[in-house]
Amino acid sequence: MLTYLRNNKKEIYLLLAVFVVFLTLRLPGVHLPYHQDEYKSAIATEQGSEAAGNFFAHPPLTQFIFHAAYDFFGGENLRLFPIVFSSLSFFLLYYYLRKRAGQKTALIGVSLFTLCIYSVWGSLQLDTDGAVIPFFFLLALCVYEHAKDCWSTQRRYVWLGALALVCLLGFLVKLSFILVVGAIIADFLLEHRHKVSKKHVLYGGVGVIVFLLISVFLIFIINHIYPAFRIDSMIKHALYFAHFSGRDYVQVIIQGSKALFYLSPLLLLPPLLISKDIFKKTRIQFLYIILGLIFYLILLDFSHGALDKYFGYLILPLCSISASVISVYSQSFSFKKYRGPVILAGVTGLIVLFLNFFPHDVVPLYPKTDWFGKVFSLRWNFLNPFMGGSGPLGFYVSFLMIALAFITSAAAVIAGFIRKQWKEGMLLVLIAVGCVYNVVFIEELLFGKINGSSKEVLEESLGFISSSSSIKSVITYNDSGAYELHHMEKYKARFYAVPAFGDAHKPLFEEHNGYFLVVGIPLISPHFFHGQFFTGCDTVYQSTSGKITAYVYDCKK
Repeated sequence: MLTYLRNNKKEIYLLLAVFVVFLTLRLPGVHLPYHQDEYKSAIATEQGSEAAGNFFAHPPLTQFIFHAAYDFFGGENLRLFPIVFSSLSFFLLYYYLRKRAGQKTALIGVSLFTLCIYSVWGSLQLDTDGAVIPFFFLLALCVYEHAKDCWSTQRRYVWLGALALVCLLGFLVKLSFILVVGAIIADFLLEHRHKVSKKHVLYGGVGVIVFLLISVFLIFIINHIYPAFRIDSMIKHALYFAHFSGRDYVQVIIQGSKALFYLSPLLLLPPLLISKDIFKKTRIQFLYIILGLIFYLILLDFSHGALDKYFGYLILPLCSISASVISVYSQSFSFKKYRGPVILAGVTGLIVLFLNFFPHDVVPLYPKTDWFGKVFSLRWNFLNPFMGGSGPLGFYVSFLMIALAFITSAAAVIAGFIRKQWKEGMLLVLIAVGCVYNVVFIEELLFGKINGSSKEVLEESLGFISSSSSIKSVITYNDSGAYELHHMEKYKARFYAVPAFGDAHKPLFEEHNGYFLVVGIPLISPHFFHGQFFTGCDTVYQSTSGKITAYVYDCKK
């Protein structure tokens, strides 16, 4: 090990430099307000194992991870635990790609992982989908590679045992980890398809059954040893998605589009330039992607869940695939040879950046037809809100920038297809646009200096509520500030400004003789019940940052 460190100082320094950037882009988000399901997770963890058992509807390791994080970091610093898991994934990704494709591909891969907005959000997400499951996915892949390397020796049984253990741990975090198991099995069968006999298939099938039986057995044992874990809640939660009728396809399109925006052109488009050799090396990544899409879009109905959060499983596979493509097409790069494309890339990147500073409209999220109308009529100078059931607190990004970044990047890829000698140069354009795109997203998530900071207006509003002795009970829009209001003992309820909820919210609003907190992202339409209701209230506090305004309304009768 010491010999390796002495002989590879440059590689280590480069890796550590990228890791410093990785942390720099994440640590400022440690104290982003907990939002919606995140607030519930934090409160349930703080209240102890019984409350957590009633809230967490996943296998028991999820609870254990949250409780350990609370013991180490405290309730207000829980975002540090996904950062820890994501940091481990950073080094595992480097190790995996270094072993599979070399130093250059590994450095590009962790650079993509560092810069992608989806990865940054996943590293801060108070859940297991953004950082914990990806860590176990990568760990399983690394162990799987070692098992394949020594397949002709007796050591394979050691590595197969280790692989089974990693998969078991992942499965005990979340049931969807079965996708990783499926991808590994499918990859192995494809690689050895000419050597696989009925006997091998039988042994493999028995192995999978034994794995599932052991998993179920352990879950039942833990249920008896650790009564706070509610196996009935886990089963009920899983069955909630197991139906084919009543799917909200509009919501699937919206959440799926949001996931595509988070992935960015930097991860989505390089795979279009893939070669047969790269596909062969990244086959397991494609298998994982395909199995996941079948699972989330066809087998189960996640249209009423946080689909944009679940699609975070795509980050690491696409980082690996895109890094492999970029690495191959940048082998012969020299500034002298590609001076024109470098200048074009720089200019294109600056244009995409400047689009954010054009005048933009802010439109309500409902009715959805207004949003689709602007998109289809090419009136793209409006701000798109980004938020979800599991966070983050809302932030705005220019849809004009998003659309033109994708169009420019796609044009560069098409140009690379038309003329093969342009591929390297067009890849530079794609990288420049993708980097600007992700930096803008990250900046708006963490700081909101372009379009406004919801964190800033929320904190100022919460300060006013905290200092006002007359405010005893608050209903908050989208659960903004729920964690802090809960600790002030002023939290009453939440509401969503969805037109379909209008009738359901009328009794809640009418019986609440108190205050409302509205962080106005997305805007509430004045044409529906919620917007009309607040016109009859007094504004006792208002805070504005860019395009985002927070209000404290006194709606006492």
